[in-house]
Amino acid sequence: MTGAEIKELPEDCPTLHHMVERGSRPCIRRHGRLNTAALLDRYGVAGADRASIEARRGAIRFHARTPP
Repeated sequence: MTGAEIKELPEDCPTLHHMVERGSRPCIRRHGRLNTAALLDRYGVAGADRASIEARRGAIRFHARTPP
């Protein structure tokens, strides 16, 4: 999406349930759209880091290396 399209999005789609990070579509095509717990499992996030992420509500951004 362009910057202009992103600015128009709230008017065009007042109810938006899910957005994905740019560049993530190939992964979604391969593995499906995963919920937070499934993503954390896939990337091996555990302990305090996992608890911190799961305790948050709303958008979270974290970078993970490709799982084996």
